[in-house]
Amino acid sequence: MDFEKEEILFSGNVKNIAVRDSAILFEVVIKKQAVLDQIFKQQKPVFIDVQKNFTIYNKEKTDSLIVMPEFIRQQSLKIASFSERQLELLGGALDSNYIATKSNVDFAKDIDSDDSTKSEYSLRFDLSGKLLRIFDIPLYFKLEGRASTIKDNPLNQIETYLSMGMTQNFSFDAGVVSNQTFKRYAYRVNVNFETLLPNFINLSFGHNRLRLKPYLNLALALHKNVQDNPVFEDKEAKLLLTGNFYYPVPIGKKYTFIFLCDAVWSDSFTKDNLLFTYQASLVYDTPLEDLKVLLKAESGQKLFYNTQDTKLLLGLLLDITNI
Repeated sequence: MDFEKEEILFSGNVKNIAVRDSAILFEVVIKKQAVLDQIFKQQKPVFIDVQKNFTIYNKEKTDSLIVMPEFIRQQSLKIASFSERQLELLGGALDSNYIATKSNVDFAKDIDSDDSTKSEYSLRFDLSGKLLRIFDIPLYFKLEGRASTIKDNPLNQIETYLSMGMTQNFSFDAGVVSNQTFKRYAYRVNVNFETLLPNFINLSFGHNRLRLKPYLNLALALHKNVQDNPVFEDKEAKLLLTGNFYYPVPIGKKYTFIFLCDAVWSDSFTKDNLLFTYQASLVYDTPLEDLKVLLKAESGQKLFYNTQDTKLLLGLLLDITNI
């Protein structure tokens, strides 16, 4: 039976409470790394404490349920524990490093080629980490891209940046974008708007899974090709509009669906004004905590080739966030 919340005042870090189906959801706001450390690193029980009984009602107000503090305490003692890496990523998000929540590496082989002698092996990586703080501003590195045994695959591209978190949602990148062989490359400066969207899909079916929110990045980029690039009209510096969306959805106890897409718009491209790539993956947990089996489809075109490609691949994913 669906219940609606009764308005209750909460002290401490509990911001909101809601009831969906058979679950009572507490939204907890954590604004400091020290609070994360205190809650999750100490070898002490973690639970939610309410001061008095509260009542929840169904939508028709025809039935009610009294929830007692001891019930909330006992149920919240089952809160999932976090690995050291997950705590680091949560702390990074407090410093505007949202992108760290999608850190992973995968190695895969295409399984849709009719000729086994032309099979492609690919390595895709998406990594970031904190380097230091300058005048209390966090500085990060970002390394992301794809390389494969077919070096001129239009899906292949490597990006390396130094990133500075300016506010909770805005960051600044400076770096280099290149093809796999580095024979074509460009200097890039990005002004990013990064945010986490509401979690709109729940397929965990009651299992204790870490459900990361969808990540969205919208950026204004200054792009300067160093060599002639067939995708662009000339080598002059260009303004690009870019978008990136990443959403991992845990399914049941052992599976995860991961959707990733990138888009780049410019009126200086020689063909279409919009370049688009996507990756849809089904991941299965193995007994090794961070290593997962990966089946994925990817398609699109990056910035250094005027062709597109589509691949179906099977491989292994090293999931640094361990979702």
